[in-house]
Amino acid sequence: MANFNLASLSPSMLHKILSKVATTSIRDFGCARVSFPGFNAIGREDYYYKSADLIFLNDCLDQVNAVRTFRLKCYQLGNPEAIYLQGLFHNYPDFTREYADRMYHMITSWSLSGH
Repeated sequence: MANFNLASLSPSMLHKILSKVATTSIRDFGCARVSFPGFNAIGREDYYYKSADLIFLNDCLDQVNAVRTFRLKCYQLGNPEAIYLQGLFHNYPDFTREYADRMYHMITSWSLSGH
């Protein structure tokens, strides 16, 4: 098996990995930034927050403040998903994660789309 070195990966690949980690767990996002200087450099760039995938961001109750801070920074830097989510939560206060999951299932389900 070949030796795998994170430092040899391109910045775009590091960005994709860090985005996936942040979507899974905001705590793991912080740990990844601390453990590898390449992730730390990517995680400090404004571009990262502008392009982060927020739709499936796992917002666990014990991490609410960290998630809120992460989303706010994305919103302030013009992330389109953050702006969209802010509009949903502002205009539809009863909108919950459960509704988002149901809508996502309806959109992506082959059986419900008639295909």
